[in-house]
Amino acid sequence: IYFKDKDSRFLQCSLAMARRLGLQNPEQVVGKTDFDFHPPKDATEFFEDEQHLLRTGVPLINKIERQTATDGSPIWASVTKVPTRNRAGELTGIIGISRDITDLIRIEHELAVARDQALESVRIKSQFLAMMSHEIRTPMNAIVGMTQIILDTPLTLEQRDFAETIRISGFALLDIINDILDFSKIEAG
Repeated sequence: IYFKDKDSRFLQCSLAMARRLGLQNPEQVVGKTDFDFHPPKDATEFFEDEQHLLRTGVPLINKIERQTATDGSPIWASVTKVPTRNRAGELTGIIGISRDITDLIRIEHELAVARDQALESVRIKSQFLAMMSHEIRTPMNAIVGMTQIILDTPLTLEQRDFAETIRISGFALLDIINDILDFSKIEAG
């Protein structure tokens, strides 16, 4: 939590904010600006946001900002800034609340990567199923076809029974393979 004047100079801040800025105690922030703590590009963005707020009186609510930690690493903050007013209703400065959401952003990124990996895994599995179904269906068609040719020849009753069992089982396997192929095509889009 922090308070700033109309020139975006800090008037005071919480201990947590002071520590995030690399200070030992909150009094060290008084009179300084974001340019004293952040890279120029970031500080310029923060200053322009605050000056716009002071011109318009429109609060800035939960803006996600990429910031730089004191060690130079990137951090993310959810920032809310609202104008302060005196008893006459004139804008006198800003009160800001900045919440460190770096862990949340990191977790969101990790979840997105995991989701993408899972989707890729499903896609690869579907392609594999489609390819394997096709590779199995081709010899099964040959088995069923050759069995039909055998059935069209003179056979003993026992041989005919065996060949008919092979043909029926072949068709049953082809149905299963076709179902797998249809499923994998649907999954693969």
